[in-house]
Amino acid sequence: MYTMRQPRWAPYWVLCVFVFSIFSCTKTGPTGATGPQGAQGPQGDSGALGPKGDSGVANVEYSPWISFTWTSDSTGYAVSNHITANSITEQALDSGVILVYMRGDTNTAPFQLPYLQVLNGSTIFAIQAIFDEGGGGLTIQGSTPSGTVPIGASVFYPTPQVRWVVIPPGVAVPSSISYQRLSSWLNIKN
Repeated sequence: MYTMRQPRWAPYWVLCVFVFSIFSCTKTGPTGATGPQGAQGPQGDSGALGPKGDSGVANVEYSPWISFTWTSDSTGYAVSNHITANSITEQALDSGVILVYMRGDTNTAPFQLPYLQVLNGSTIFAIQAIFDEGGGGLTIQGSTPSGTVPIGASVFYPTPQVRWVVIPPGVAVPSSISYQRLSSWLNIKN
């Protein structure tokens, strides 16, 4: 009968498996100190350029150019027209800046209100914006002619347009600024 003889290295093999299993069950030691930072890698490709943002000041509101007609008031001394303006709030009146501009028509340069029309050193009429108490609207008021000149605001500007700009508190704005400079600064579209 043939007997199989056990190989000579078998007991060593069993011993190695036993030792390996004991040491593999032990806990991991503490984390070592962080090594020095390596050299910086090459710079990657630049990303695509994003779209250009609008310039100007955040939270500025402005109206479109609004055409209006003059109407005589009950006293006969002035002509005016009321315009609803929801962006003109009580808070904007109390702590913001509201600028109102008028132009005679689409072909004339805008001017800031209040406006005085002067002839030969004398004021012949004035145009001003009067805000509703508590906000919500404004009235454009043009006085009747004074002196011997028979031309008032309604005759001089028969097809007027008006636009207002509401600037939030905390933005430094001069009390008198040309429309061209303001629209460029705030990126107001015509």
